[in-house]
Amino acid sequence: MVYKEEHKLTIKQISVHFDVEIRISFCLANKLEACIPRHKPAIKMDENILLKDVEEFPDDY
Repeated sequence: MVYKEEHKLTIKQISVHFDVEIRISFCLANKLEACIPRHKPAIKMDENILLKDVEEFPDDY
């Protein structure tokens, strides 16, 4: 993590600064990958339907 090295922060300080869990900071710092591979294809969405949903519900994730 460039930010961690530039500011000489610990993983715990990074997790507090970016408001993420320590394990996520640890995974990013060590560039760990998911253990479980994805065994299904990506889902394609109709762009018009997605845009309509974003317009109707802009605060949804």
